[in-house]
Amino acid sequence: MSIQNEKLGSNFFVKSFAKGLVVINCFEGQDQKMTLTQVAKKVDITRAAARRFLLTLEQLGYAKQDNKHFSLTPKVLELSGGFVRNINIWDIAKTHLQILVKNIDESCSAAILDGYEIEYVVRIGTPHRIMSVTPNVGSRFPAHITSTGRAILAHSTDGVIENYLQYADFRKYTEFTVQSKHQLRRALREIKYLGYVILNQELEIGLRSIAIPLFDQENNIMGALTVGTLISRVSEHSLIEEILPELQKCGRNITSELS
Repeated sequence: MSIQNEKLGSNFFVKSFAKGLVVINCFEGQDQKMTLTQVAKKVDITRAAARRFLLTLEQLGYAKQDNKHFSLTPKVLELSGGFVRNINIWDIAKTHLQILVKNIDESCSAAILDGYEIEYVVRIGTPHRIMSVTPNVGSRFPAHITSTGRAILAHSTDGVIENYLQYADFRKYTEFTVQSKHQLRRALREIKYLGYVILNQELEIGLRSIAIPLFDQENNIMGALTVGTLISRVSEHSLIEEILPELQKCGRNITSELS
C-alpha cells in the first residue's frame, strides 16, 4: 500500500498527509488490529514514521492502542459524514420520498451513518399518521437499533462493521432490543442476503419499520431509506408484499438520477 505517484514531487502534494490517509486505509479486512511493525511494512514506511502517524491518530481520537496493537475507532467514520450529509443526493431523495409517501400513505425517511449513530437527513411525514417516535431531520439514534442503521451497516465494509461492534452500546430499549454482538452480526448477515431489514419494536414498543440500503451509481453505500409504521396498523406481510417494492423502486429512481 505504498504511495507510488509521480505527483509526489509537486509543490502542491503534501506527502505526509497522503501517507497519513494510507495509514488509515491500511486497517481493512483481517487487519483490524496491527502493531507498529505491521503497519510500517504494509504502508512501506519506517517504524518511526508509523509510530508518529499512529500516535497522532490516537491523540485525535481516530485510533486506540491496546498493548502493542493499534486499531481505528468509529470516529474515522466522521471523516465522510460531512460530505455525505451535504451532497445533493438528499435533495433528489426528498423529491422521490414525497412521491413514495403519496403512493403508500406512510411516513418515510432517509438517514446516513455518522460514527456509531445514524442521522436523519430527510423526513417526509403524513399528518394523520401519529407515531410516538417521530424523528426529525438531524435526529440521531444508535445505528443498531434502527432499520436504517442496520441496512447501512450490513452493506458496509468489514472494517466499519467490526469498529462499530467494538464500541456498540447494547442498552436494552425494549424487551425486543438486540442484546449482543453475536446477535447483531447474525442479523447483519441476514440483512445483506435479503437486501432489506424489518425492525420490530426494538426502539419502542408498537413501532415497526422497514429499510433498504441506498447506493450510488458505483454501488457504494450512501445511506438508507425507511418507512415507519405502527404494528397495530401494518402487518409485516404487508410491509414485504406492498411497501417494500415501492421502497425499492424509490431507491432505484434516486440512484439512477445521480450524476
